[in-house]
Amino acid sequence: MPYRYLLLLLLPATLHAQTAPDTTRAPRVLPEATVVGYGQNLPLRRTAAAVGVVDAGVIGRFSEASLAQAVNTLPGVRLEERATASYRLNVRGSSLRSPYGVRNVKVYYNDIPFTDATGSTALNLLDAASIGRIEVIKGPAGSVYGAGTGGVALLSSRQPETGVARAQVGFTTGSYGLRRYSVAAESGTATNTVRAQYVRQTLDGYRQQSALRRDVVALDDEFRPSAKQTVSVHLLYSDIDYQLPGGLTRAQFEQNPRQARPSTATIAGSVAQQTFYASRTALLGVSHEYRFTERFSNKTTLYTTGSAIRTASINDYERNTQLGGGGRTAFNYRTALAGRVLRLTAGAELQTGFLDGSSFQNNLGRVGALRYNDEVRTLTGFGFAQADYELPADFLLTVAASYNRLRYRIARVSDAATNPDGYQLARTFRPEVSPGVGRGHEPRRLPAGAHVPAGGVA
Repeated sequence: MPYRYLLLLLLPATLHAQTAPDTTRAPRVLPEATVVGYGQNLPLRRTAAAVGVVDAGVIGRFSEASLAQAVNTLPGVRLEERATASYRLNVRGSSLRSPYGVRNVKVYYNDIPFTDATGSTALNLLDAASIGRIEVIKGPAGSVYGAGTGGVALLSSRQPETGVARAQVGFTTGSYGLRRYSVAAESGTATNTVRAQYVRQTLDGYRQQSALRRDVVALDDEFRPSAKQTVSVHLLYSDIDYQLPGGLTRAQFEQNPRQARPSTATIAGSVAQQTFYASRTALLGVSHEYRFTERFSNKTTLYTTGSAIRTASINDYERNTQLGGGGRTAFNYRTALAGRVLRLTAGAELQTGFLDGSSFQNNLGRVGALRYNDEVRTLTGFGFAQADYELPADFLLTVAASYNRLRYRIARVSDAATNPDGYQLARTFRPEVSPGVGRGHEPRRLPAGAHVPAGGVA
């Protein structure tokens, strides 16, 4: 039977169901989202900030090839994949992009500062299949994560189910040569959860010079040595290589939207220059949470990371080696003031980075003459404090502030063009204080046993 006739047969029954609603059914209570970004684990509706949460159920509805579709379900947040594995994260209109990374949005991976000391985030290192939860704090409300950001994104790995041990093997194929191979094993008990995953993804790409290969290994282990302690260990290794097709003018796009940037009489194009980005990155982080009492606890995270990066653009061929490390600690305390709950959070974060970067001429995809060689050292850190006080009429007052420092040391080891002996430069930026004040309100709950009218609850 043609589908249009089947629809006509089902339509009257549907209309009849809408005209005779069942007003006797009790309301269904949906799972409540909990915000962890402020360290207080408050319900989403109680948080005095604009926060969006994407859980594993939402992420699983979309393709594992990219996080863009899942992230874009959040109002005010947009993740764009401008080229293969090249991302731009926009939070409330704040969209700054660094070369092959994201700026102006602070990103954490399992409580580990994933944004490096310079403020750049390489989202292309992550695979969507390993992410189980995304929490985005929109705007400058995240004072406990420092100043100068348009938002904060907290990414968490998938969590194994307690009492379940399983292994999974997957294969996905799609348009434009997409191939994904994945192997995962996980186990969960009351005192220990562990998950290991390997994913390989390749793509030929829609345009010329836009192929991708990415291998990601992720290992997450969380165990509880005692009733008061929780230790988490996270290891991430990413090996990524993708080509860069370059931009097109309107005339070039109308001629052939799938072409890479073509060559001109004076400048070679993307195919001739064999433009690409390749990196190998390892990240190791350890978190320790200690609950001194039911009211007082501390969580400390330490991490180290290293990357080897090669980039061939139209004009340059770069070779960079990056090392980084740092840590974050936060103390949480809950008490009573004038008979109402007061939650206090205080701590600090410190990051350091070292970059040895060399730029050469790009001779048709091969290393040419040296342009310059730089060594850049970065040190950044901040202290933060926050207080949440429950007011009458179910209001919540939040007051927060952070004190931020940043220092750069740049040494031009060699500049073949103008200064063969190089030079040194140091810059310490003046301290910045980032205050924040917010008010949250918990909507009135329906009394137990109350029924919801057919039109819902206003």
